[in-house]
Amino acid sequence: MDSYDFEKIKQHCTDFVVFHSIDDHRAPFEAGEENTKGLDDTFHQFEGKRHFGVASGPLPELVKEVL
Repeated sequence: MDSYDFEKIKQHCTDFVVFHSIDDHRAPFEAGEENTKGLDDTFHQFEGKRHFGVASGPLPELVKEVL
């Protein structure tokens, strides 16, 4: 799995949040875990949401983070 330059990314922002569903069929769950670790951020783990979109249904956790 290719990795991002997390140190360079963190120079531009200090607050990150990762949302990832265990059963995402497009982005491996391990990518969400790697991003969380690399960015020292908050991780919201879901099951049954697949790849987020209309079929995922509402994500009140996302709304709470934005507000």
